[in-house]
Amino acid sequence: MANLFSNRELAIGVWAIIGLCCALFSAKIRKSIFQFMKTAASWRLIILYLAIFIYCSMMVFVLYSVCFWEWSFLKDTIVWAIASGFGILLRHQQNNGFKNYLKEYIIDVISITAIVIFISSSYTFDLWIELITMPFLFILGGMQAVAENNSKYKAAAKVLQALFVIYGFIAIAFSLHGIINDFQEFFTTETLRNFLLPIVLLVMYIPFYYAYALYCAYETVHIQLKWPIRKDVSAVRYLKRKVFKYIGINLFKMERFCEYRQYAIAVVQGEK
Repeated sequence: MANLFSNRELAIGVWAIIGLCCALFSAKIRKSIFQFMKTAASWRLIILYLAIFIYCSMMVFVLYSVCFWEWSFLKDTIVWAIASGFGILLRHQQNNGFKNYLKEYIIDVISITAIVIFISSSYTFDLWIELITMPFLFILGGMQAVAENNSKYKAAAKVLQALFVIYGFIAIAFSLHGIINDFQEFFTTETLRNFLLPIVLLVMYIPFYYAYALYCAYETVHIQLKWPIRKDVSAVRYLKRKVFKYIGINLFKMERFCEYRQYAIAVVQGEK
C-alpha cells in the first residue's frame, strides 16, 4: 500500500472517507448523493464508461507491447483515465472548438506547473504531517475562493495566496532534497516514462476525443434542425443523410457548419 500510494494520496483518501462519512449524516446530502449516483448510472453514461475503458485498455496494450507501459503505472493510468480521460469529455464545450480546447489542455499538461507538481509529489512528507496539513489546505482553499469572489476581502485573498505559495515552496524544497539525496533512483528511465505517461496517453486519446466531439456535434445539429419537421419522419431522415453527406467525419467542417447559421441553412435547403 505504501509503495502504491504516496503519503499525500493516503492522507487525501483518509480525509475524503471521513468527510463522506460525516456528510452521510445529513439527509439533504444523502439525497444529493443518491441523485448523483442515479444520474451517473444512466445508460448513456454507462456506454461512455465502457467505451473509455475499452479504448484506454487498447492504449495500454499498445504501450505495453512497445515496452513503455509497466504494471507499476497502473494506478497513474487509472487516475488519468478518470480525471483526464473522462474529465476532458465532461468539460467539452462545442462553443470553444475542438482544436482550441485541446490546445489549451495539452499546454496545461506540458506546462511548468505540471513539472512542478510531478516533482513535488515525488517525495512527500511523513504521513502524520500530510494528515495534519490536508484539512488546513482544504479550509484555506475554501476561504481563498470566497475571498476572491468578494471585493471586500481582497487583502485576505492575497494573504491566503501567499500561504499557498509558501507551502508550495516548502513542498518543492522537500522533494528536491529527496531527489538530490537519492538522484540515482530518481533519474531513471522508469521515472522519465512515468512523467511522460500523461502526455503519451493524451496524444493517443485524441482520436477518441475527436469521435466523441463529432458525435456530440451531430446530435446537437440533428436536434436543432429536425425540430420544425419532427413529425415528418421521411423529411427528418433525408435531412440527416444530407448533413452527413456534406460534412462526413470532418469535425472542423461541422464546427463551421454550426457557427454560421445562414451558411448551414443554405446547405440544408439546397435542392434534392
